[in-house]
Amino acid sequence: MSIGRTYLSSPINARMMHPFLYILLVLLLTQTATRSSVANSHYVKSSDGNCESVQSGDWTNPATWSCNRLPTIDYLVTINAGHIITVSTHTAQAKQIIYRGGIIQFSGTGANVFVKNGSSYVVAPIIYRIRAGQQYCDQSALVFTPKTTLSFSATFDNSAIYTSQSPENQNDINKLYGFSDCNTHHSIASARFGWNWRDNALRIYAYCYRNGERVSQELGVALLNTAYDYQLSIVGGNYVFTFQGQQTVIARGCTLVESTQRYLLYPYFGGDEVAPHDITIAITDK
Repeated sequence: MSIGRTYLSSPINARMMHPFLYILLVLLLTQTATRSSVANSHYVKSSDGNCESVQSGDWTNPATWSCNRLPTIDYLVTINAGHIITVSTHTAQAKQIIYRGGIIQFSGTGANVFVKNGSSYVVAPIIYRIRAGQQYCDQSALVFTPKTTLSFSATFDNSAIYTSQSPENQNDINKLYGFSDCNTHHSIASARFGWNWRDNALRIYAYCYRNGERVSQELGVALLNTAYDYQLSIVGGNYVFTFQGQQTVIARGCTLVESTQRYLLYPYFGGDEVAPHDITIAITDK
């Protein structure tokens, strides 16, 4: 059936029908045609267990999804290109999340998406993708956080292996995850974990700006395709980095602890160079 047109099936001769029945049939067919326009928006029946984003919007808004309802723990959820899905609840859930160029943006304390892991439910990792030729990742929305401790796990896959065009740039530290500080721009005051691929290993760093001066320290080596726990805390006048159970303390540039102006810093490539290929990192907030 084509949208905007009304067709009578061949066994029915419209000229032989009673006028009232003919009008009723036209109305029914026209209504069906109008409803089928939803199919052009990638409508998927809820029984199919698939749900794709059809626009940017809140996770809890049925109009955000092709299934026209909130996804449940049994749904395969796809975030399509150009769509920003906002999660402001701790009850969002899905069987699996596939990113096809779109992003999930969290707002509010405790906001998470849970996925099924056997018989239990776990927080879904967010896939951060730095595309070839870029430095910023797809997920780079400005999000303020009141947290003074940032705890997360991160997994790097084989895309973390790269060779810089200029050999000296192989030592440049890429950024993983952290926050700005001291109620100023992150290039003045901030703390985050960093990483690079050097000497055939994935190396993890503490990376800070203190009064505009860069301060870094290597923390250890991470294996590919393996989740590690990371923790970054503000304790008085210090940052405390915890990686593989070891703590590293680096002095801050201020003593302000509580702040509403602290914002998250996401994966970033470089240094001087752009990403040589797509790099993906899975991060799960805790």
